[in-house]
Amino acid sequence: MDNRKKFSKKDYEFGRAAEHAVADWLRRIGYRVRTTHDRFAPDVIIQEHASPEYAVEIERRRQRSWDTGPFPYPTVNVPERRWTKGGHFMVVSYQLTNAILVYKSDIDAAIEAGATRLVNNVNVDRERIAYVQRKCCRQFDLTDFSKRSIDRDFQSELF
Repeated sequence: MDNRKKFSKKDYEFGRAAEHAVADWLRRIGYRVRTTHDRFAPDVIIQEHASPEYAVEIERRRQRSWDTGPFPYPTVNVPERRWTKGGHFMVVSYQLTNAILVYKSDIDAAIEAGATRLVNNVNVDRERIAYVQRKCCRQFDLTDFSKRSIDRDFQSELF
């Protein structure tokens, strides 16, 4: 097994649905957003008002992992292939109804604190994972389109 995830059209389409759901939600709550089509670039680029752009990597959970509702685990596992792109990280539920946002500063803090380990999974052999406490993250209902900010010093954490 390689230490890099192999491209899968099925996985790509599954993930793109989450990227589009998040981009649509962000637009509807008042953000300027664009998605990228480069698999080596961040998934969503956000610009709020006159602020510089910032990036969000998006990952969708499988059905039995997190179907809907609040994020059910004490930590969010951020794969190295996601954090090396230099942005924030958002996990989206299988039903595309909920999301949890992990700020870049919390990913960096977890790495600095040594809250990482190498794991083997069905896609990647020996991938490093950072573990960020759920209490450090923000959860969102992607069906709620009321205008609000996803900020927590968000604009100051540029990629």
